[in-house]
Amino acid sequence: MEQGIADEEISKGLQCELGTPIYFINRIRYVEDQPFSVEYSYFNKDIIPYIGKEIAEDSIYNYIENDLKLTIGFADKYIFVEKLSKINSEYLELEEADPSMVTEETVFLSNGKVFNHSTVIHHYKQAKFFALAKNW
Repeated sequence: MEQGIADEEISKGLQCELGTPIYFINRIRYVEDQPFSVEYSYFNKDIIPYIGKEIAEDSIYNYIENDLKLTIGFADKYIFVEKLSKINSEYLELEEADPSMVTEETVFLSNGKVFNHSTVIHHYKQAKFFALAKNW
């Protein structure tokens, strides 16, 4: 976990001004002791003023809703496939250039403010997704 300020790319993802204080968190998620995904997340520190190691190792969203009493509204998600980079292949214990499912998401509070922008790279052998569509 690192603290920093939003550069042009991060400010675009978080829909905030250049120089906004941010947290950057890189996590590897495991399912049954197997690497499942690599997560690169940015949080707007003006909205989420504190994220410590103990919070990052648990559920950040539970902390946001239960401790900070903020209401998470919705997320825009873009899902695509790309080849793994060297570093992500090492994290996921796969070969470089193996396929990966990538989810890029921008998460909003119920008031419409963006607090989180993440890119998650999924292990292609482990990833399965379910989407619930509205029943018209």
